[in-house]
Amino acid sequence: MDLSFFTNAGGNAWSLEECAQWAKENGFDAVRLSAAGAVDPDRVLADGPDEVNDTLKEHGIYLAALSAHNNLLDDDAEQADAAEERLRKAILSASALGTPVVVTHAGSPVGWHFYGQFSSPPGNSGDRSKELVERFRKRYEPLLKLPKTTASPSPWTGRCGWATSPAIRRCGNGCWTRSLPITWASHATPPTGCG
Repeated sequence: MDLSFFTNAGGNAWSLEECAQWAKENGFDAVRLSAAGAVDPDRVLADGPDEVNDTLKEHGIYLAALSAHNNLLDDDAEQADAAEERLRKAILSASALGTPVVVTHAGSPVGWHFYGQFSSPPGNSGDRSKELVERFRKRYEPLLKLPKTTASPSPWTGRCGWATSPAIRRCGNGCWTRSLPITWASHATPPTGCG
């Protein structure tokens, strides 16, 4: 088992060099970086992955995952569109970096509230779970196909829960069971222990 931690590197945070050095000195094998600063998707897609990968490799560290928390389920379509584009770029940059996992969250129609909370308790008058699961499907299905268009290894191969946080499993009213086929159908088989 490899040990990693989540942080930002570059920009207003510590440098990627400092991050990698600290990680190695403190017994870590890998880092999970936010899709900003040193691994900003626009930068990686424009300049390529070598600077990031070489810096980590110098310290015997690898990039375990790229975190790109974007709210694709926002009720504001303009905000959701912008979030989808940011996540699309993060997926493509993760593929370029050879990073096997992109961490994000399912999203919410209102701020950062978990979308499943609208289904709790089941049958309540404000239940929007069916609407939001359909919105989830429309937003995420095209993204599931993205890595197939890139030359680098797919970020999704053998991974679980790429599009959601564990919170999705807590949603009531069958929300999780409606989401699971959307996430995995014809894209991958959920590995043992995912869900």
